[in-house]
Amino acid sequence: KTEVAADPDIPAGTEMVSTTVREALRDAMAEEMRRDGDVFVMGEEVAEYQGAYKITQGLLQEFGPRRVVDTPITEHG
Repeated sequence: KTEVAADPDIPAGTEMVSTTVREALRDAMAEEMRRDGDVFVMGEEVAEYQGAYKITQGLLQEFGPRRVVDTPITEHG
């Protein structure tokens, strides 16, 4: 367990959770996609491959191919 200095802006008893930047990005995108049906993700290999760093992992399964869209790698796409 890691001890951290008290922060006056964080209420006492607040549970701190360790997460990676990758997880935080994915969670933020998923949260916004759940909140707003107009939000989508589009890019190279973000759907089937789930992103080069797996940032979009699980989004295709949850939101489907209309909201998680792979784009062509070519500039002519």
